[in-house]
Amino acid sequence: MLNNLFFLRKIVILIVVFSFSAALWVINGRIENLDIENQQLRKKIIVNEEVNKLLSAENARLNEDIHKLHRNFDDYNKIMNQAFNERYENAQQYQVLYDEIRILLTKDNCSRAHINSHIIKRLRDAASAAGSASISNAFPVGSASITDKSN
Repeated sequence: MLNNLFFLRKIVILIVVFSFSAALWVINGRIENLDIENQQLRKKIIVNEEVNKLLSAENARLNEDIHKLHRNFDDYNKIMNQAFNERYENAQQYQVLYDEIRILLTKDNCSRAHINSHIIKRLRDAASAAGSASISNAFPVGSASITDKSN
């Protein structure tokens, strides 16, 4: 019986040693897998950092372009406002001059007199001969009054 107990004790020791060896072997395999996965993750981190740097540089460039576009747009708006104001002032001055001319022409008896159609034709022919462009149909024949409201 003592012999059996000694044998059993050696078998238990062998089983415990074998169990520890198997556990260490499994843990070593996991550690190797984790090392490989860790190296892959580090490579991905490095690649992601490079991509992040490129994207940051592109973002900064786009931001600067947007600011330039905004400044150009503001300059364009200033120029357009100035041109609009100048056109508005010119239109007001034109209207004042037009009203003055109309008032002066209503007071002038010559401007209300009709011109014969054969005189108008001779004037048009003379203008065409002198090289004047598109005068031939500027006024219908017979209506030469400057203050005439029908045209």
